[in-house]
Amino acid sequence: MLVLHFGFGFLIYGYPYIYRSEAVEFVGNDTLYFNPKRLGQKHMLIWIGLSGLLVIMFVFEKYLVSMWRFVSNKVIHCCGSCCAKLNGRDYDMTDYSKAGFVYSDDIYYELDFD
Repeated sequence: MLVLHFGFGFLIYGYPYIYRSEAVEFVGNDTLYFNPKRLGQKHMLIWIGLSGLLVIMFVFEKYLVSMWRFVSNKVIHCCGSCCAKLNGRDYDMTDYSKAGFVYSDDIYYELDFD
């Protein structure tokens, strides 16, 4: 669905009479949909680049999420230990998952209404 959506967006957003910006002459050919008046506009080049970036992010989503989690945990640990040192305390390195706590993004899932 994502690729289909990008395809329709390409046809609609690239129409040269809806939004007109400067054309770059090295992009496009002599066909109806890929001519420089349509495809070579600066806003279309930005749109195509960001659409490609989104597709790449969807393809590598699992890797990007794991890297984001790793980096964010390191930053949180660094900031926590730095703030603890500034306050003259030791940084608490308790692993809450081993202590019986469950980390969840959905707070309503964790609530027990019984």
